[in-house]
Amino acid sequence: MTCSSALSPNADAHFEQGELAHRLVKRLYGRTNKRNATRQIGQHVRRLEHARLAADRHRLNMQSETQGVSVRENIDQDLEKRYHMSNA
Repeated sequence: MTCSSALSPNADAHFEQGELAHRLVKRLYGRTNKRNATRQIGQHVRRLEHARLAADRHRLNMQSETQGVSVRENIDQDLEKRYHMSNA
């Protein structure tokens, strides 16, 4: 048993997520000019998120073209998989 798993069952997952975020920031810091690095890192992160969303949209469009399903139906299905709305 590791020290982090003794704290909580999800501690290892949180540690891994935090470690990945740290690696990303460390990699992006190298791409800054070291002046106002926080702002520049934020800009890089936003660009990466926009690129990921564009790639997801492209993937959905390609799937819909090959399967004959509308893009809107694919998006609704993906949201249903990702989010669960309770009846409360």
